[in-house]
Amino acid sequence: MLDVKTIFLLIVVINFTFGITISLASTSERKSGLYHVSFANIAHGTGYLLFITAASYGSLFVWAGETCIAISISMWMAGIYKFLKIPPPSKIQLLLIVYVTLISFIYKDSKDARIIYNSSAYVCIELMTTYALSRFWRQIKGRGKYLVLFSILANMLILTYRVFFALLRSQDIKGLYSGDISQIVLYVSVLITVICLSVGFILMTKERTDYLNMELILKDGLTGLWNRRKIDEVAAYEMGRLKRYGTPVALAIIDIDNFKQVNDVYGHAVGDQILTKISAVCRAQLRDTDIIGRWGGEELVIIFPNTGLSGLHNIANHLCHTVNNEVSLPDRRLSVSIGLSLCLSTDTWSSWFDRADSALYDAKITGKNKALFDAPIQFEKSAPVIIWSDKLSTGLNDIDGDHVNLINLTNEWAAYAHRDYSKAQLLNYIARLREAMLAHFILEEKSISSDRESPDRAEHHQQHKSLINRLDYLVDLFSRGNLELDAISQFLIYELCIEHILTEDKKVFDET
Repeated sequence: MLDVKTIFLLIVVINFTFGITISLASTSERKSGLYHVSFANIAHGTGYLLFITAASYGSLFVWAGETCIAISISMWMAGIYKFLKIPPPSKIQLLLIVYVTLISFIYKDSKDARIIYNSSAYVCIELMTTYALSRFWRQIKGRGKYLVLFSILANMLILTYRVFFALLRSQDIKGLYSGDISQIVLYVSVLITVICLSVGFILMTKERTDYLNMELILKDGLTGLWNRRKIDEVAAYEMGRLKRYGTPVALAIIDIDNFKQVNDVYGHAVGDQILTKISAVCRAQLRDTDIIGRWGGEELVIIFPNTGLSGLHNIANHLCHTVNNEVSLPDRRLSVSIGLSLCLSTDTWSSWFDRADSALYDAKITGKNKALFDAPIQFEKSAPVIIWSDKLSTGLNDIDGDHVNLINLTNEWAAYAHRDYSKAQLLNYIARLREAMLAHFILEEKSISSDRESPDRAEHHQQHKSLINRLDYLVDLFSRGNLELDAISQFLIYELCIEHILTEDKKVFDET
């Protein structure tokens, strides 16, 4: 079985090993705190080496060892503060070292007094360090932070246990090298926390470096926004979530109006400043979950996860208004045009992007400084409304009558969903709409001329089947509380009415 001296020796060897290797690595990472951690490891190992030699050379070596432990705690704290890029509390660190040095000298022959006074001070220092970590917790990338936090909390638990044990049962405190099982468990725990803290800090530093390197690859050098590669990755991820979980996702393509004139009149340097300013203004209006990137030239792209029609409409108009108010040149105010589109479950990234790009073109040619959807949609009291017009007609009265009915039912649903109805009432309305969909699909398939056999007829039948299955899937998720109403609204407005009725149906019947 391990004895205390052997555990002390392990602590010394492991600390020196980490200290030397981390010191070598810290030469290229001066701002990461690695140097402070390496110094802390060496000081901690030296402290336990002095504890080992105290048996032969007396209590002064215990005093010196306690001082080294105080230095190590102080340097670990400095390393974490350095990593967080905040100034370490130097006066408190120095006070800790002086305090422990004096207490350990005064009570060099009283182990229980040293435990009570020194451990209490260490707990206070580690509480400060934990608080500093918690303030920047979300900004620290990766898993290393969990090991560091675990180490600090575990060490505080060990120190607190020792203080209470010394206060309540001081007469039972064993000698420094007692082979008591509680002593062995205690120092093994110290060994584990040293390993976890050192490895955790190294991992934390590496993960931040990896993240910063990845940012350099994925961010635009001028605006600081994400680049096309990142936008492509996010789009693929969010489209996958839409297909699997039904969560809506929206896209906005932003183009700076008359940007060529700005470059021609003021020069490209001013143009770059304007592009950077508009990028910053747009980014400041978004949620943390929204992803904004520079697509190329003066075009920006924003992906809005978990965002439906109303939310997209509101933020897009807000962006137009904010840019026009906050960005200007001596002779003009700047503005942006925005093309908007919601993703369909059948979309590819290319088809989704093309629809938003087409909407951007419409915004440009109809006056600029506006946001337009890729579909005939207006908003009445925050609810989206699909606008029917004769140019959407198939020329078949029965089919067009059904189309108008389904669009009206969908518009009613959009208004219905914005009111405070119970889930049962909402599900009843969806059931009514589903029946209308089925009746229309039956009529539609009968109306397709008999000479239009597969693949066209079969393909259209498959589209109908897919739409019903998709609606049933979304309704099931909603009924179980796993989906918001926006997802169903997006399906009915975009996939049923705009994509199928106004696009696919018109294409099929125009060909008959």
